[in-house]
Amino acid sequence: MSNIQSVGIREFRANLHKYTVGQQQPIAITSNGRPIGYFIPIQPSLEKDKIEALRKAQTQLATMLEESGVTEDEIVAEFNHLKKNNHHPNDEVNYTHPKSVEAQSAEFNTLRKENQDQL
Repeated sequence: MSNIQSVGIREFRANLHKYTVGQQQPIAITSNGRPIGYFIPIQPSLEKDKIEALRKAQTQLATMLEESGVTEDEIVAEFNHLKKNNHHPNDEVNYTHPKSVEAQSAEFNTLRKENQDQL
């Protein structure tokens, strides 16, 4: 066993606050000198850090999508295509965007103009 703090059950009960608030390391709870259980504290600050990292990644992904002109639907379609064809995530895939940003923009403008003409 490593250097885990050990405390008797009576001591642990009597000083519960001392052993639980701000504690970051596990504590072995003993009775008559033998371990009967462990107190393993949670790490709530890690959850907040993970959530913040996910928010940052979401923002970065949105920026990358906007700059590349690739839509979320296109990414999902490509993922489904690769999955259907049994590509492993680490396989090298030479993916080229089916339409350039200019071609997409021109197509969008054409569709928008056609819709406006119909109104």
